[in-house]
Amino acid sequence: MAASMPELVDYAYIAEKLNVSQQTVRVYATGTKQRKAGFPESVAPKTARSPLFRKKDADAFIQRRLTETAGDTAQEEAAHSAFAELGREINLRSREQLQQALFEDLSLPRTEKDSVSTPALKKLYADTGSTFVAHVLAYRGAAVE
Repeated sequence: MAASMPELVDYAYIAEKLNVSQQTVRVYATGTKQRKAGFPESVAPKTARSPLFRKKDADAFIQRRLTETAGDTAQEEAAHSAFAELGREINLRSREQLQQALFEDLSLPRTEKDSVSTPALKKLYADTGSTFVAHVLAYRGAAVE
């Protein structure tokens, strides 16, 4: 009895499921430094014009990739909320830009040594209830108490 053929998919299938371009999927698949670990191996011969992948392998990669990037969406939303609250975009990883936003633009009370560490921001949030500070803490993945 012949074995059944596995269901095969191409770059377009993976791109659609990840909501990215086919070019991005090609980058994931190539041997460059942007190659994503666990990207399925093509079952088509190396000389084939378009690579094909086992659907079950592609689905496993897609699920892992969606899980990996789930936090990115929450972080992006927190950043956009912080920018909306401030009225402009800043680099939320920049100590200087955060200090400018907190202590000059928003006139929040200064922390010890103008610290923008997560513990200092948690205390500042507890003292002021600033929604901007809450968004920065969410961006950092820190729970607000």
